[in-house]
Order: sequence, then C-alpha cells, then structure tokens
Amino acid sequence: MINLAELGTKAARYSPRAPALIDAKRGKARTFAELSGRVQCLAVSLRNMFGPGQRVAVLSRNCFEMMELYLACAASGSLLFPMNWGWSAAQLRSALLEANPVAIFYDKTYQSIIDQLQSVVDARTWVSWEPGCESGYEELLSRVAGAGVDPRAGPAPGSGTLPEAGSLLHHPFLAICTAGRSGIPKSAVHSQFSYAACILNHLAAARVASTDVYLLLGQLFHPVGYMPLAYLAMGRPVVVTNFDADEVAAVVRQEGVSGFFAMDTMLPQLLRSVCGSGMRLPSLRQVEYGGAPTDVDVVREAAEVFGGDLLRAWGTSEFGPGTYLQPQDHRAALAGMRPDILRSCGRSALLSTVEVLDEDGCPVPTDSVTVGEICHRGPGNMVGYWNDRKLSALKLSGGWLHSGEFGTWDADGYVYLVELTNSRMSRKLESAARPTNQHVC
Repeated sequence: MINLAELGTKAARYSPRAPALIDAKRGKARTFAELSGRVQCLAVSLRNMFGPGQRVAVLSRNCFEMMELYLACAASGSLLFPMNWGWSAAQLRSALLEANPVAIFYDKTYQSIIDQLQSVVDARTWVSWEPGCESGYEELLSRVAGAGVDPRAGPAPGSGTLPEAGSLLHHPFLAICTAGRSGIPKSAVHSQFSYAACILNHLAAARVASTDVYLLLGQLFHPVGYMPLAYLAMGRPVVVTNFDADEVAAVVRQEGVSGFFAMDTMLPQLLRSVCGSGMRLPSLRQVEYGGAPTDVDVVREAAEVFGGDLLRAWGTSEFGPGTYLQPQDHRAALAGMRPDILRSCGRSALLSTVEVLDEDGCPVPTDSVTVGEICHRGPGNMVGYWNDRKLSALKLSGGWLHSGEFGTWDADGYVYLVELTNSRMSRKLESAARPTNQHVC
C-alpha cells in the first residue's frame, strides 16, 4: 500500500495540468502538479523543522491549505489534529494542551482566538495563512523550494528528504475530534493504513467515474476527509467549499459538480434552496447523504429534485464508513420494492463487517425487531483514542469496535438505527469516557 500523500498527488504524473482543487468562490484552482509540489515542500518543511512523528494542529475552515496539510502530514509522518473551529477559546485551549503540538497552523480569520491561545499554549511554531495573500505559510513553502523557485515546482535539491512511504503505514496520522453519545470530547486516532481502508470503502461504494467533479461540503475536522481523497486518488477534481445551502446550487452548475455528501441536517436545507431557486442541476450523477436517520420523505424528495442516484453512508469517526445503502437499493425501494430499506443504513461496506450484537457479544436475531449494539470489524478501525488507553481498550474489546449506536437488522443484512442508551456496553463506555483529572481530547 502506498502513502496517502501519493493517493492525493499521483495524478500529477499523467495529468499534471488537470485541476485537482477548485475554489469556486475565488475563481482559483490548483493543478495536480501544483498540489504535488506544494505538498512535498510542506512535508519536507515539517520534517526539517520537527523531525519524525511530531504532532501538528490546525484551526481552519475548508481551504486549499488544509487539504495540503492533510497530505503533507501523511508524507512527513506527522500526526495531524484538526481543531473544531466551532469550539470556544477555552475548549480549544484544553484540546491543544492535551495534544501538545509542536506547530499550530491557522487561518488568519481566527487571529483573535489565536492571540488568546498563544499566551497559554506552548507550541514551538505558529503558522498562519490567508488565501491569496503572502503569509507565513507561503514563506515556509518558499524556503524549501529555494530562492526564486515557485513552491509549485516542489522542493529544491538538497532541501531535505522524506521517509520511505511504506515505513509510515502504521504510524498515527490523523486525530479526529468526536464526542459521540457520551458528549465528552476526545480524538479518534487513525493510522495511514486505517484511513486508507476508509478511502477504499468509499471508492467501492461511490463508483468514481472519469468525468466526476466532487463538491466538499462537510468540514475537514470531521471524518469526511476520506471522501475528497477518494476522488483525488482517481485523478478527479475536488471543489473545496464551506457549507452554505444558498450557494450550493450555483456552485454545482458553475463547476459541473457530479456529486457531494450532505449530512442529514444539510439535506433539507439544500432541498429548500434548490427548490426555491428553481435551478435544474443536470450534472449531478450521485448525491451521498448520511449521519443520523434521514426522514424517508426527505429521501424521496431528494431523488426527485436532484435526479441522479442516491447513496447513503453511515459510520463514525472511529471507523469511517461502515455501511452503505447503494444506488440500486434506492432505485428498488423508490419503485415500491422493499420501500422499508429507505429507513436503513444499508449493509456492510467492502472492507467492513458490521453486526448487531447483544450484551454478551452474540449476534441478535435478524428479525428487524431485536435490538443490539452495532459493532464494526475491519481495517478501517481507529488505532485508539488519543491519550486514553482505558477507553480505547473498552471501545475495541472482543475483536469489535463498539459504536455505542443501537439497532436491528434483517435477514438480508440491512441495519436499522434505533434510539437506545440503557445497555451494559453503553453504560461502560459512558462511564469510561467521563472526565477524570486527565482531560480527554
């Protein structure tokens, strides 16, 4: 298996001038060659300044620089902590003190919060960016590219070397913020190997086509980063944006977007906006949605308004996509055959085994009635929670990752979420996740 940075930049070898990242709002783009060169410069910089295996934090909304940082951390062997920009300064302070990063990258939009943090968080380096402007981030890349050399061309000879890609597969790569049912913030740590399994699961389900243009709507501090990486890996461009329901239809039309992923809370807003604008979106091939259970009427309306296929994904920060309700499932259900499966999360993803287990770890009957905990086994499981071995061991006990979510399943393997909290495993997980004298990030 290759390094994740290669998944995102290998298209530079055979289609260097093709667009990789698109910022529709600013009318800017990065080609695959430019993305590859800048990622290599940043990776060498991280390696030169901090050495192997160091922790790096980032506070930013979706942007080119954040995508570059994802890939550069993979190439350099760094562990990336994307911070939730919706947190207060106090919450960010606690999370950063727990992560103890050597460097903090941030969008200048958050300068006032950074000013509060710099006096209490002892990071060696603080690097800012401001899209389209000179910044510390651009200076960092230029330094490695060499005097007078554009960072898009990659590092200058002799500026530094990167480790063998295969040597980093099982190193911690990404720490994803999550709270889950306990409501206690923590970070699910993935290796490159486990995150690559999430990408492969999504590639198998999304059926990326040679004409696809993907629109990134979810925030990269959530586990959605594997989705744009799946498209970049296939040489397809990603439109990088931040969710604004009133702007999505215009961006889809402008960039010829073929698909996007919408959380269950986003989908009704998008439908209202598209219906209100009266726009038709003929380029859409497939709309992906997921998160909490989505109302069946909303799903039916999405099929009618968007026109293309629908793909439902369900998973967690701890194992990425675990189940999918495939386009053929949607087509059959919408045509009146098995309409009940529109309420389901679908069936296990390609590299996942998802089962509904009772409190003794045995599968419950596949009768669509008996409730158990939804558990996941597969290469996409996280390495563990950052700095919390007790909770990690409990969450990953018995050879399964215990999702803390409950449901039923039927004889065909379709999983249905239900609301249930009072179980032996949920009580154990919630108890283990409660704050102690040690903060859990």
